[in-house]
Amino acid sequence: MSVLVVDDEPSARSTIAAILESEGYVTRCAASGEEGMTLLAESSYDVVCTDYQMGTATGLDVLRFAESLPQPVCGVLVTGFREFFGHTARAQRETNAASVAMLVKPVDPEELLDCVRRAARFTELRRLSRKTAPERGPS
Repeated sequence: MSVLVVDDEPSARSTIAAILESEGYVTRCAASGEEGMTLLAESSYDVVCTDYQMGTATGLDVLRFAESLPQPVCGVLVTGFREFFGHTARAQRETNAASVAMLVKPVDPEELLDCVRRAARFTELRRLSRKTAPERGPS
């Protein structure tokens, strides 16, 4: 199973990748939202795990992009900003269906692994539903 890890903090990026790799996941890392979206466009991933606040492109931008792909990818949103979760309704609205879970840094390894497993299941279901959805012709 492949996971794209997107975070502008090298230590957070390498820590998340190491946790996932220790459980057999294949990871690829991106140092910015822009790089993450480029990698998503070039290759197929099962899950994207992205930081919320980065440079120009945020984690929400990455998740929205991942969801819009012909082979959609669900994700886990990670943030160092606890106040983001203080506005739970806003956070859920903003992350929409593309984000399966939201975690606060530093991430708990077991919680991260659980969230990635759930995101992978959602990715699989979303891809299956796109395959079986009837084509919409002109009205």
